[in-house]
Amino acid sequence: MAEHQSQAAAVHHRAGQGGKGTERTITPKQYFTVAAILAVVTALEVAVVYIEAMRPVLVPALLFLSFLKFLFVVMYFMHLRIDKAIFSVLLVTGLIMGLGTFIAIGAIIP
Repeated sequence: MAEHQSQAAAVHHRAGQGGKGTERTITPKQYFTVAAILAVVTALEVAVVYIEAMRPVLVPALLFLSFLKFLFVVMYFMHLRIDKAIFSVLLVTGLIMGLGTFIAIGAIIP
């Protein structure tokens, strides 16, 4: 139990590239920076909804800002930035398959 707590607190991950076992860590400062970026992007999302001039591009703007937030959450809070590349490949593969399914169903159902 103490081992699990110390591992969770340290947020250490093995990169394991080329058998070197290089260790990389996300620091608390990076977490706070990412949290600040996410807060700013969220504020932009709210602002975009209330700006009348943004009405013609509202949906694309919100989709783009949401995608930015998604990337930051995945890279930092899900630790894909420091994990093995296979995990990123699996995530992207799943996203592409899901998007393909969404588009195919949209084409079938009018």
